[in-house]
Amino acid sequence: MERRLKLSTISLLTEGVKDALNVGTFSQAFTAIRTYYPHFKLAEYKTLRVTVLPVNMLIEEVSRAAVIDKVTINVAVQKQVDPDDNAAMDPLVEVVEEISNYFRVNPDQTPSGFRYNGVEVGPIAAPEMLERNRVFTSIINFSFWKQR
Repeated sequence: MERRLKLSTISLLTEGVKDALNVGTFSQAFTAIRTYYPHFKLAEYKTLRVTVLPVNMLIEEVSRAAVIDKVTINVAVQKQVDPDDNAAMDPLVEVVEEISNYFRVNPDQTPSGFRYNGVEVGPIAAPEMLERNRVFTSIINFSFWKQR
């Protein structure tokens, strides 16, 4: 008999965000992956990488019988570039904007049972990653909530 693992609220949401991004249409092709520990070899950044990972969860009691789970999911957009070449980074910023707007514009793609609560992008282009590894890195912070 095969044993099925029950995914946590956080795992379900993170997996759902990854799956939703993978069916979306964006100006550049990518396959998002879900992980808890994003570590890649520098050579892997030659192509566009989109990584989805959970960041935190706030459990808020709204009444004796109701609780709201507020979950933040980060989406990292990364690619190796020449840090002095704005023309190479502009299309990456465009993808960051497209992903940032995805759940607002496509609420039907929000993972089941959750509601989109907002998004914040920062850094848009992490200077330390550009300087140290020549990798454009932008972090998109999505906020979702679910009542239980």
